[in-house]
Amino acid sequence: MSDFKLEKEGEEVHSENRPPDAAIESCHPVFRRTYIINRSFQYRTMLYSLLLAFCIIMVLYGSVSFFFVKFKEAGFAQNLPPDHIFFVFLEVQRQTFNMIFLVVSIWTVIIIIFCGILYSHRIAGPLYKLKKHWAEIMESGGPLKEVYFRKHDYFKDVQDSFNAMVRKLNADFYSHNHENTNQNKNQNKKQDGK
Repeated sequence: MSDFKLEKEGEEVHSENRPPDAAIESCHPVFRRTYIINRSFQYRTMLYSLLLAFCIIMVLYGSVSFFFVKFKEAGFAQNLPPDHIFFVFLEVQRQTFNMIFLVVSIWTVIIIIFCGILYSHRIAGPLYKLKKHWAEIMESGGPLKEVYFRKHDYFKDVQDSFNAMVRKLNADFYSHNHENTNQNKNQNKKQDGK
């Protein structure tokens, strides 16, 4: 088995074999992922996706139902009796379609929710990281640090622009401080020479 790392009350536990179930229950994995980071944005994104899916599902269901109604009307237009095998066959097909459509619709909703969480996570994650990074910079007051998003996150261009700005500001700050240090040294030399 592959080596894995567990955390138990502040201690790291390494094991090449699977620990007993009791150890697993009392340990927390080091790499946990929270997929819902910005609830309002992510829930709203999923809601819009579900509403769009619901509209598409209803249009498709209505279209196929219209198809069955037209077939039924065609049977009546041919003066077929209501208990004719054509109508029995049509009803069996309609019920089969409804069952298949229900299952497909449920799976569609599940897939949309799952994909919506993953997709919105790749948007909300970088924005959350930037917000947290800005708060750390404001709190520490120290040198600016670059920010890095996860491999599959969106907004890599924002990351690159932010990091370019950080490098420029740090370079400007360093050169400004270096100039001030040189000016202070020159002033001290002048004062010592008097």
